[in-house]
Amino acid sequence: MTYRLTILTLLALSGICCCRNDSQDKQNHITIKHGINSMLYSHDSTRLPAIKKSIPELENNLFPRPKNPHEVLSTDAKFYGEHLLKGYTKKLRYYFDKYEDSSNGVRIYMDTILIKYFEGVKELGYLNRDKIKDSVFVLPELNIIEEGESYYFSDTTIPRLHTESFCCHPDNMFLAGDIDEDGISEVGLFVSSCTSRYKALYVYSLKNNKWKEVGHVYFDIFYEKPKKEMRIRKTGKGKFEMLEISDCVSDKKYARKPHWVNFSF
Repeated sequence: MTYRLTILTLLALSGICCCRNDSQDKQNHITIKHGINSMLYSHDSTRLPAIKKSIPELENNLFPRPKNPHEVLSTDAKFYGEHLLKGYTKKLRYYFDKYEDSSNGVRIYMDTILIKYFEGVKELGYLNRDKIKDSVFVLPELNIIEEGESYYFSDTTIPRLHTESFCCHPDNMFLAGDIDEDGISEVGLFVSSCTSRYKALYVYSLKNNKWKEVGHVYFDIFYEKPKKEMRIRKTGKGKFEMLEISDCVSDKKYARKPHWVNFSF
């Protein structure tokens, strides 16, 4: 009995006991999306005190000036433009003005950390109709309230894609093709939990200048082939399917077996 309790405790702590309940009845009440979210999005407890503060409590510290010359305001477009994204200063000012929401306070980062972990810009290809190749890059939260990193584009007419993940990388995003044939490509996004073997693969579509999730499946790194770009395929106008291979699926008959999940929008 003690041995069994020990094993169950270790599974719970490792975060890998998310998959299936032995009771099929209970299983039907657990959606794939709920499982994905519970695995991927864990909030940093050190951020919670700032979130709980009311706006009046933050008013005297909305733009705290760094005391250390090596600390940088998250919305310092000049620093980003000179050290991380050369030639992007104007674009960054636009994005910061649009998304920083200064009423919630601005985050401060160490310049050495920003430089060390910045992964550059990834060329995506032709995302929209302007016949100019688009690129994507990742920035951390711009204010105290914001939770999770975001994907930004070289074309400022394309809105950022905000996530609740702290493990975003430019290479996680790729074009999935113009599935709904509106002249704008859908994008695929690999979402990582940073530590767990269980990841997720999402498809987003740009509708009314907002990113809308139109499909998602588990991505289990125990089954990495085929690569993520090969796991999404169009089946018709506004219709596509996504390949899922995982132990952690809602239907036991598909456990560890490749199967295509259908979506439409």
